[in-house]
Parts: sequence; C-alpha cells; structure tokens
Amino acid sequence: MPPSTSSDTTLMGEQQVSHWQVPFERNPYFTGRETLLLHVHDLLNAQKPTTAHRPVVLSGLGGIGKTQLALEYAYRYREEYSSVFWLQADTHELLVTNLVTLAQFLDLPTKDDVDQTMTLAAVKRWMQTHTHWFCILDNVQDLEKTRLLLPSGIQGHVLFTARSMMSNNLLLKVEPGTLEPEEAVQLLLRRGGQLAEGVALDVLDERTRQLATRIANELLGKLPLALDQAGAYIERTQCGLEGYIERYQQRRTRLLQERGSVSPEHPDSVAATWSLSFIEVEQTNAAAADLLRLCAFLHPDAILEKLITEGVEELTPALQPLAENLFARDEAMEVLFTYSLLYRNAVEKTLSIHRLVQVVLKESLEESVQREWAERTVCLVNRVFPESSSQTWQRCQQLLAHAQVCAESIEYYRMVTPEALRLLDVTGHYLHDRGHYHDAEVMLQQLLAIQEQLGEKDQLAVAHTLNTLGELARLQGKYQEAQSLYERALILREKMLGSHHPDVATSLNHLARSYHHFARYAQAETLYQHALTIRGQVLGVAHPDVAHSLNDLAELYREQGKYQEARPLYERALMIREQVLGPEHPDTATSLGNLAGLCREQGRYEEALPLCERAQAIYEQVLGAEHPDTAMGLNNLAELYAEQGKHEEALPLFQRSLTICEEALGPEHPSTAMSLNNLAGLYEAQGKRDQAIRLYKRSLAIGEKVLGAKHPDIVFSLNNLALAYSNQSNFKYAEPLFQRALRIIIEALGPEHPTTVKILLNYALMLRKAKRNRKADEMEARAKAIQDLQEDQRHLREGEETA
Repeated sequence: MPPSTSSDTTLMGEQQVSHWQVPFERNPYFTGRETLLLHVHDLLNAQKPTTAHRPVVLSGLGGIGKTQLALEYAYRYREEYSSVFWLQADTHELLVTNLVTLAQFLDLPTKDDVDQTMTLAAVKRWMQTHTHWFCILDNVQDLEKTRLLLPSGIQGHVLFTARSMMSNNLLLKVEPGTLEPEEAVQLLLRRGGQLAEGVALDVLDERTRQLATRIANELLGKLPLALDQAGAYIERTQCGLEGYIERYQQRRTRLLQERGSVSPEHPDSVAATWSLSFIEVEQTNAAAADLLRLCAFLHPDAILEKLITEGVEELTPALQPLAENLFARDEAMEVLFTYSLLYRNAVEKTLSIHRLVQVVLKESLEESVQREWAERTVCLVNRVFPESSSQTWQRCQQLLAHAQVCAESIEYYRMVTPEALRLLDVTGHYLHDRGHYHDAEVMLQQLLAIQEQLGEKDQLAVAHTLNTLGELARLQGKYQEAQSLYERALILREKMLGSHHPDVATSLNHLARSYHHFARYAQAETLYQHALTIRGQVLGVAHPDVAHSLNDLAELYREQGKYQEARPLYERALMIREQVLGPEHPDTATSLGNLAGLCREQGRYEEALPLCERAQAIYEQVLGAEHPDTAMGLNNLAELYAEQGKHEEALPLFQRSLTICEEALGPEHPSTAMSLNNLAGLYEAQGKRDQAIRLYKRSLAIGEKVLGAKHPDIVFSLNNLALAYSNQSNFKYAEPLFQRALRIIIEALGPEHPTTVKILLNYALMLRKAKRNRKADEMEARAKAIQDLQEDQRHLREGEETA
C-alpha cells in the first residue's frame, strides 16, 4: 500500500487535521472488530484531560491483525485529532529514525540537527505542549526503551502494537483475539473478490457459505493475516473456493512432510497459504521471487531500496537487472504487492515485509539454499556498511538493524567468510562509537569466537578484538575482565610484533589503565611510561597516541595529588590534539575537561570554567546528547558550579548526567555511582539531607558491588555519607564510615594523599560536633602534618625547578 502523508490543513468534522503521517492507505477489506475499536476508543478517551494520558497497547499473536486494527482506528477517528502519526518501533534504533523523520515532517527547529538527541528532545517537547494528537507505535519490542523516547506527560493519545503481552501498570492493555466466525468468512470472501462491501452473507448460496466457513474457520483458524493472504491468492488465480481447498490440502501435506511440525510462531495454515503465493510469484517473475528471498534475510522493516542499487555485485543474475532498470524493479515489486507479500514506502524509498512471511519463506527453502541466501545477504550489507565515523553515522544507523539480523545469520550458519568478519567488526565499532557498549560487546564477542576458530591465521586481528573488548569492559566498569583481555592482547602482540611496536604500546597503555583503576599506581606508572617511550620513539613526539599516554599519565598523577607533575602533561597532550586532531575533536574535549578538572581541584575556577564549557560544547555537537562522554562533561561542569555555590546552575546538569549514565551505561556502572554521589552532594548542600543520604547509599552499594569493598573510588561515597549523617547528628552511623574511608585511602594511596587530609578534617568536624574534642585535635593534627609535608615538598620542587 502506498503511503498516506499530508501536512495540509483540512477540515474534518469539528477538528482540523493539520498533520497526517500514516504510511498506509486505509485497508478496503478491513472487516469486523467493531466492539474492539469502540473499546480502544473508550480507553483512550475515558482518561481525565488534566492528567497525562496512558498509552493503550494492542498485543497478541503475529498475524492477529493488530497493525490493521490500529490503522483502521486512525482512519475511523481521524476527525477527532489535529495530528496523526505512525511510528515503527521494532527496535530502539528504528524508532529513533522514525522520530527524527517526524521532526522533519513537523518542521521542528532541530529537524536537521546532527545531534539526534536534540531532535528527539524537540519531538518530546512538541508532544508535551500540543494536544489532540494521536500516535501509533507499531510492533514495540522493548517497552522500557520505547517509553524513554516519549515524554513523561503525554498530552495526546498513544496506541502501541506488540506481539507479546506487556506487563506494565502504565499501559492499558487490549489483547485482540481471532475474528468472529462470521467476520472471518466475510473477510475471506471480500478479499477474494466474491462478496461486495456491505453485502450480507445471507445472499450467498449454502454451498458457498459452507466452503468459505471451512477455509476461514477450520483451515485458517480465523487469523486475519492468513485470511487476507488466502483471499489474495483466490482473487489472483481465480481458483475458486473449492480449488483453493484442493491446493491447500495438497500443499499442506507436502510442506509438513518437508519441514516437520510447524512452530507455534506461525500456524501451519498460514505457512501453507503463503507457500502457495510463493510458487505463484516464482512462476510469474523470477526477479520478484529472488527479491522476496533477499528481504526474508534482512530486517523486515525499512529495507533500503539502495541496497539493490548499491550492492549490485552481490545480487543474483535475476536481481541484477533491478539495480539498473527502474521499470524492471517496479514490475517485480508489483507482483509482490499483488500478493501483499511486500510493502513499499515511496517517500522513504524503503520496503517492508511481514516477519511471518520471512519465517515461512525461509523454512520453505532447503538448508543449502538458506545458507546461500544468508551469505549473499551478509555480503550485500557488508558492502554498503561504511566504516564508523561521525560523517557516516546516519548511514550506519539506517543499516544497523539489517547488520544485526545478519549477525544472527552469521552465528546460525557458522559463517567464517571475510565479509562476515568485517561486518561484525564495523558494526561493533559503530555501536562502540555511539556509546552502546553492551550491544558492541555482544557483536565483538561473536567476532572473537570466529577469529579464534581460525587458529593461527590472523592472531593480530584476534589481539585487536581482544583489546577493543577490553576497552568495552572497562567502559562498563568490568575492570577485572578488562585487565584479563588487555593481558591476552599484549601477549599476542609481543609475540607477533616484538616489544617495540605501536600496537604493543597501545596494549601497555590500556593495561596501565586497568592497574590504575585498581589503584596499583606504581605498576600503572611504569606501563604508562613504557608506552609513552615506545610511542614517542616510533611514532614521533606529536602523534595522537603520544597524547593519549600523556593524558593518562597526567590522570594518574592528579589522582595521587601530584598536581605539579600532572599539569605540564595535560597541557602537552592538549597542544598535540588541537594541532593534529583539530579543536573540535572529542579527544581535544577530553584534554580540555581534564585540565579544567585540575584547575578546579586547585581552586582556580575562573581558569577552569571556559575550558569546561568548551569541552562540553564539543561533546554535545560531535558525540550527541546521550553519549556517556557527554554525561561526563555535564558532571564536570556541574561540579565546577557546585563548588562555587551556584546550586541552581548545577542541579539540572547533575540530573541530566545521571539520566544519561543510567540509560547508556546501566544502573550499576561506576559512572552512574559517580553521578549519584555528586547529585547527592548538591542535595546535601541545599539542606535536602534525606534525599542526599538515599543517593549516597545507592552510590556506595554500586561501588562496593562493581569495584570491591576496598577500592579507593568508594571512599568518596563513604566520606560523603558519613558527612550527611554527621550533619544530622547521627554520629554512631557517621564514625565507622569515616574510619573505613581512612583505612581504604591510606592502604591504597598512602597516608599523605590529599584525600586523606579531607577525610581527616571531616572526621574531626564530626568529633567536634559530638563534643569529643581531644580525638578531634588528634585528627586535625594528623591532617596538618600531612599538609605541612606537602607544602615542604612543593617548595622543594619549586626550588629545584628554579635551579
């Protein structure tokens, strides 16, 4: 069916339809469902206009008619809305693409923004500030991810369709069943051209009614999709009801013999019906049959027609003319449209196929033929999937769902071809670059398994994948796993490349990061220095990899309070990145943010602010508003404001940073714990101590679970939670937390670390409040002794530098 899209304002009853974006024409054969349509209408309209509306979800078996029901509702009640939209929600990525398209359709200011998140936020705002709109989200797979893309206060009506029943109190659930017996017969006969619209079954002779009842109710089980397909076959072939039964019985027996029992995902009647259509398509147009087979091995929605034109080298001889001849392509598609096996969105230039059609078609093929088509499809998607960069992200996003389906085929058919390996690699790196770390890890784990099967053929490729997986594990806070992966990569690289190669330096640097996270500072410094030496000698002192080592080494010094050693390394790394990578590169932003953090810790706020703001602007523009690095930049800027008492400026930044971390990294990631800790600190400063304590506890629990009970990173949560209790005069809870924090920090970082001083002074403050002045004097004396020692060391270094 061609798309139906309009932005014209037409008067419909008492309501003007300003925006109409529904990609399908009204189904002229829609039959029955009157009670169900009224029920959905009542559910949507019974809610109070002053409250946020709850979505209604249609859920049930594939082919039960959920999509057609939603489509009919949109047309039947369009006069009650000013705007009607249709969004495909099969995957999070596809829904995002549809929402971006919606922003363009609504002509929102951010419609062409490179940052998709700004565009999504604009759509959310539109939905929150407009009323009398209706939105269908078809084939929702992940409820939680879908809800996050919608505003919390929905002012319009939302209808979901989903195959599985969703258990959520925020939804009003409706589960359509099969059609009523009489409705099923009507649909079959109307679709088959044997009953005119509006004509009752009573006018038909008894024999016709009996045959139709047998087909609709007994053979096809009153399933709307099966009835539609059967009717299309009867109309196309003019075989009549008896002829259809004869063909069905013959084909059904043969199919069951070839495939065994049919899975519950599609009743055998549907499989048999579609198989008849497949045979007819094959006899009519060989190119159409091959196009259908190709689509069966892709994601069912948003199949780019460009796949055919740009991947011609991977197509079958029958399909290749379709890439070069537009009319031949239209002829092939027309055959498939006739049988309702394929749909086309002329505006988006995409095709779609029902997922049950895919299942039935694939199972009708011999195993060897299935493998051929799966391999052909993998080669096709690999050919058009680009290397990941900010310039190719839009194209990668359009192809992502198809690449993920291909990954499933690669695993199922155990492909070890170069094309399969490359597709897994580029898809995994794209997901990594967009901050989808878990999905990237799954993709690259699959790649690693294949590479390891190949044995000694390409150990360097194995090392590269191991190293990337180590980075993904580190970014997800799985530090022990990351260390193991880094060590495996280093062993392979030293074996294949020797000890003085840039790739070996990369492994050394990454392994040093792992030691750094475990507070094994001496080992980390040795490896950082070793990596820096190799990179400087082999790549040159102005290479970006040298900047990486400089930056990481500076971070190590800063964490130990060695600010004088850290600053020149930060500045040198920033200079290299600005000159070599450019002033707008994310790595440049990292250097800016780290230098700003150093200035903040030293109390040099005026110097820190422009650095922080410039870093954040780069993250937002280049990586997008939902990337974990963007969350880090927001957190850094919020901390700068908070330390200066600018709480109103800091609060929304902390809150947004936390939201990004929870959504992108998960609720138990160290970055999430950091965001919770910092937001709690702001609440504490505002006097909201109960809220602060709740967040501190959650942050501490995450740190203990992920990092371990003795990791220095949890000291901040311990110290801050103790302070919060102290401010409430709950000294019996505060003191053991201070004592535990001191034990951890002294054991990990030594008694002279700046953090040790902070904890000692906070502990002393608590003791003063508890009227334990002698103990408080001891803590303050210890803190002063450390400060004096640090001051003496600073003067000594300055004297050495002057000399």
